[in-house]
Amino acid sequence: MKILFTSILIFVINVSIAQKVLVLDSNVDKVNLLEYSYIYTESNSECSINDVLNKEWNYFGEIPSFPPSNNSVWLRYSFKNNTDVDIDKVFFIPYYLIHTIDAYILEDSSLISIAKTGIMRNKFSKGNSIIGYPIDLNIKQNSFLSIYVKYNHLYRPLRATSYLLNKQTMIDIERSSNNYLWLWRGVYGFALIVSLILYGVVRRNIFLYYSLLILGINLFVFSHVGDLFFFLDSDPTDISSAIDYTGAFFISFSLVLFLNELTPLKENNKIMWKVIYYLVYGMIPLVLLSYFPSVRISAFTIITHNYIMVVSAFVFISQMYFLIKNIYLKERNAIILTIIYTIYLASGFVDVILPNIAVLGDSTFVYSVFILGSFIEIFLFMLLVIKETEQVYSQRSDLLMKQKNHQKEIILTMVNSIEEERNRTGREIHDLIGANMAIIKHSIDRTSDIIPIIDQTIDTVRNLSHGLVAPLVNNDEFVDEINQLAHLFSTKEQKVYVYFHQWPVIDNKESVTHIYRICQELLKNAQKHSKASNVYLQFIGQVDKSISVYYEDDGVGFDKNKQSSKGLGFRNIKNRVRILHGNIIIESSPKNGTVIIIEMQNK
Repeated sequence: MKILFTSILIFVINVSIAQKVLVLDSNVDKVNLLEYSYIYTESNSECSINDVLNKEWNYFGEIPSFPPSNNSVWLRYSFKNNTDVDIDKVFFIPYYLIHTIDAYILEDSSLISIAKTGIMRNKFSKGNSIIGYPIDLNIKQNSFLSIYVKYNHLYRPLRATSYLLNKQTMIDIERSSNNYLWLWRGVYGFALIVSLILYGVVRRNIFLYYSLLILGINLFVFSHVGDLFFFLDSDPTDISSAIDYTGAFFISFSLVLFLNELTPLKENNKIMWKVIYYLVYGMIPLVLLSYFPSVRISAFTIITHNYIMVVSAFVFISQMYFLIKNIYLKERNAIILTIIYTIYLASGFVDVILPNIAVLGDSTFVYSVFILGSFIEIFLFMLLVIKETEQVYSQRSDLLMKQKNHQKEIILTMVNSIEEERNRTGREIHDLIGANMAIIKHSIDRTSDIIPIIDQTIDTVRNLSHGLVAPLVNNDEFVDEINQLAHLFSTKEQKVYVYFHQWPVIDNKESVTHIYRICQELLKNAQKHSKASNVYLQFIGQVDKSISVYYEDDGVGFDKNKQSSKGLGFRNIKNRVRILHGNIIIESSPKNGTVIIIEMQNK
């Protein structure tokens, strides 16, 4: 029994102290090196490879994510080639935002090469145009190879998940990830441009907030996938971090406002809404300070990073709470928004939050889930925005129609009031003054010189009362009334001519009255202002049931942009045309006469 126990104890000890080595197989395309990792953390960043070779290394075997620090992290991986042929592999670190990486490659304890890369190094040191850092390895036949990787992340979180890949696998990953990213850039760039154009056209805040949200996501991804190196050869002062923080601020700031445009969040959560924006506004000085290099590469970056990460997480989680609450309150769009936001939030946690706190490791394409979630989010959000915009425009159209109808009712009431007052005045003149004048005429001597004056006064009163009282006539009587109106306004100096061409039957007496009053107003204006020798009125019926009234004179004309076309008479004409759902066209200029065309439907 003692012998058995001793044997087991020796076996456990040997296993625990044995170095985990990956035995290479050329047929295996991809290996996550998590379980083959050993770690050494130095208290400063000055140790060289010779300093750490003899240090005590601890088996790690965990997700290699580390909080911000000014200490360097060393990770070691060992490989064994037991075959009789050389094997080419690629050591690949998918995460991009690492300041410096020094990889020392040892074969059978002899240093054979050094690879130096990272965002602070020249971009050509990467070797491939891809997110992350590939390092080529050649493992000789029947040899033992170790790679010692020194990560300097200088106050930034470090995600050091690593893979061993075949060459072709690396090429496939490079091609697919680049294609994926270019598609993402195109879609998001297009969405940003469309949103800004729509905001410029319709001036709805929802498009402005959506543009800011897209801009924030673009800046965030821009800083994490190396797009900065389209413009720079290296990033020695870590401007990527400032762009990262700027993107995070725009996302946190605009996301809440954008969602509130689609469903009422602020109204239902007034206190928390204020708290959120106090916290978000607290990002602004930190983001601005991060654009100073001396601040950006100091310990202050830890405060900035932690504050922005905590506030962003609080904003994201609080929005989910708000949306669920709105489902309970049965607010508009609450259910569909919760579904879309869940996809968006889950993708962000899977690729951003959880890897930073060592819950999940990185895949070979770090932001694949986040970008996929972004595609779904942008498509669904755009559909929802379009639907919301259509509803707003439908409501606005209904409101404009109601306003138009209300305005028409006001005009109709005003016109009817004027009409009633004119009728009352006309009747009073006819019944009172006209009758009194007739009595006076019969009461005086027929040979008196005052008789002609009285007759002239009676004619004037009759004409005045006739002009004031509206003739509610049928279509047949309308022609006679217009001819009589033309006769009344014709003088030796100004002749009025009337023509009817295929004039239809108009059953609506109110419409006939409005047309009569329009003609009366036109002739009155001609008599007062035109100084015309000839005035023409034409009444024309069309095949499509439209009717037109043409007015033309050879008078002095007027400048239609001045008060002449904006006086009370023209306002009355335009009001009546609006009641008839018609259009009016006025053509006139000084010394060139006047043409007025009124078109309407015979309803």
